[in-house]
Amino acid sequence: MKKKMILDIIMTALMLLLMKIAFTGITLHELLGLGVFILFFVHKIFNRKWIKAISLKLFSKKLPTKTKVMYAIDVLLLILVTFTIISGIFISQVLFTQFNADDISFWSNWHHFAAYSSLILISVHIGMHW
Repeated sequence: MKKKMILDIIMTALMLLLMKIAFTGITLHELLGLGVFILFFVHKIFNRKWIKAISLKLFSKKLPTKTKVMYAIDVLLLILVTFTIISGIFISQVLFTQFNADDISFWSNWHHFAAYSSLILISVHIGMHW
């Protein structure tokens, strides 16, 4: 449990740091973004038993609504974080320039939307676990 809490604190701090690209600079922003993405999946690995258990009984009437909502938030977070990293690769200025999209502005807008939406859902996620 302690490892998961430390991981959660690190991920949250990094997400907040990533929101201020003027502070980190583009290179560190891209590196930290990849780091958060990796930590996010490590977080999912730590919680794989819960994910499996809830997935198997998601539509059970006995499963509390709060648990179903938490599961839905987690699925949405998975989608948003994945989209954030994919769009980040498309707009990369340092690490993945070979994958740049033609319409950087389009992908940049969606990258920001997914990142800020993720931050909101992370806040809800943390609040529901408290």
